[in-house]
Amino acid sequence: MKFNTTNTSTIPQPANWVLTKLLKNKMSDEQVGDLFEEYSAKASNSPNTANKWIARQTIIACLSAINSTIRSEQTLCYALYLIAIGLFTSLTLFISWLSNADDIASNLWQTLLAGKVHSLLAEPGIWTSMFETANNMDFGMYIHIPSLAWAGLCFFGLSCIQKKQLVSQLTFTSLAVAAVTLPYLWSLAYIATHELKATQIGPIIAFGVISAFYLILPMTHKVIKVAQAKSTII
Repeated sequence: MKFNTTNTSTIPQPANWVLTKLLKNKMSDEQVGDLFEEYSAKASNSPNTANKWIARQTIIACLSAINSTIRSEQTLCYALYLIAIGLFTSLTLFISWLSNADDIASNLWQTLLAGKVHSLLAEPGIWTSMFETANNMDFGMYIHIPSLAWAGLCFFGLSCIQKKQLVSQLTFTSLAVAAVTLPYLWSLAYIATHELKATQIGPIIAFGVISAFYLILPMTHKVIKVAQAKSTII
């Protein structure tokens, strides 16, 4: 039964508007009706106490609505896409910076020789340099055959798994994350366990970074599509 909200003149207008308008799609008529009835009962004894009570209940309802929105599948999908786009943009700028870097600070150079790109990206100073070199992108730096081969193999393999629904959603997500991160983790381990010259380190870093650059967006898209397909089936 639809609750009649026309007789709510005693309810404070801000609470009335939030509960009946702003949260219209988040609360049922019965829930709103119960709040109004409880408010009326309290207001007959102490209007001030009733006003404080309805204010608290309105805040609780808003927080609950925000929480349910954050936890919704659509919001999580948007969040994953935003994270993936952020990482993709960071890698794009880093590759551009690396191709145009002439005078790298000593501490950054040592971090780079260790293959620790994640540590470099955490340095505030490097972002200024990356944005400065963004206008001089060398698109040839984005073409790396070993990374293309790895990305193509992973994309084909996961596409087959996705099509045939061979694994669970969690396993598929784990495989997608592994496809993106394994080259970089391998590059870190290889550089740490071998004595290499700077000219030898470059291609190894390139494989780890550019592989992630190729795969971060398509793998994110695949993970989201698999999750949506599973929820539709359920």
